Amino acid sequence: AKKAVEEAAAAAKKKAEEAQKQAEAVAAATKKAAEEAAAAAKKKAEEAQKQAEAAAAAAKKKAEEAAAAAQKKAEEAAAAAADAKKKAEAAAAAAQRKAEAAAKRSAEEAQKKAEAAAIAARKQAEAVADFLSQETINEIVTSSMQRAYETSMPLAKRLEIDPIQRDDLRESDHNSSSYIPLEEMTLDSGPVQAYLNDPLAIFEGDYEGFRDRVVGAFNQIVQENPGKKVAVFCHGMVTSVYLQTLWKLETPFLLQPDYTGITRVQAAASGLRTVHSINETGHVRHLIERPTFGRPA
Repeated sequence: AKKAVEEAAAAAKKKAEEAQKQAEAVAAATKKAAEEAAAAAKKKAEEAQKQAEAAAAAAKKKAEEAAAAAQKKAEEAAAAAADAKKKAEAAAAAAQRKAEAAAKRSAEEAQKKAEAAAIAARKQAEAVADFLSQETINEIVTSSMQRAYETSMPLAKRLEIDPIQRDDLRESDHNSSSYIPLEEMTLDSGPVQAYLNDPLAIFEGDYEGFRDRVVGAFNQIVQENPGKKVAVFCHGMVTSVYLQTLWKLETPFLLQPDYTGITRVQAAASGLRTVHSINETGHVRHLIERPTFGRPA
C-alpha cells in the first residue's frame, strides 16, 4: 500500500510537473506573441509618425511655396500698380500742361481780340466824335451799359458835356454774364442758336416789356429836352425796336444798325416823329467789320 501511494504521488508529481511545463510554455508563447505584437505596433506607430512628419513637411513646403508665390504676385501687382500710378500721374501732368497751354493760348487770343476790339471801338468812338462835334449837340444821353457810355466819352469831352446815363436804354442782353461782339459770332454761338430757335429769345421772354421800356425812354428824353439836339448813345436792338415802333414794322429784325451808326429822328411836341436817316456810317465805313457768322466774307 505504501508503494502504491508513492507511485501515485510520483505520478501526480510528474503530471504536475508536466502541467507546469505546459503552463510555462503557454506563458512563454503568450509573452512572445505579446512582445511580437507590441513590436509590430511600435513599428507601425513609427511608420505612421514618419508618414505624418513627411506629410507635414510636404504640406509646410507647399504652404511656403504658395506663400512665396503669393508674395511674388503681390509684389508684381504692387509694382504694376506703382507703374500704372506713375503713368497715370505722367498722363495727368501732360494733360494738365496741355490744358494750361491751350487755356493760355485761348486767353492770349481772347486778350488779343479784346484789345483789338477795344482799339477798334476807341477809333469808332473818336470817329463819331469827329463827325458829331461839327454839329450843335446840346445834350448827351447814354445807356447805363459800359460799352455805350465809353463810346460817348470822346464826344462828351470835346463838347464838355456830362453824359446822362439811363437804365431804360440798356440792350436786350443786359442780363447776360458775357458779351460776344456780333462780328465774332458763328452759327454755333449760343445767342445765334437761341435766335434761330426763337428770335424773340433775345428779349428774354419779354419783348413787349423791352419795347415799352425803350419807347418810354425816348419819349421822356424828348419831353425833357424841348428844342434841343440830343445825342443818344444806345444799342442796336434798342434802335431797331424804336424804329420798328415808329414805322409800325412787323419785326425789328429787318433793321441792323452798325456800331456807331447814326440814326436821326426829329421829335415834335405834337408827338410826331420823323426819321431823317438810318445807320449813317460814312464816318466809320473803314472801321466796320460786318458779321459773317463763321462763313467766308
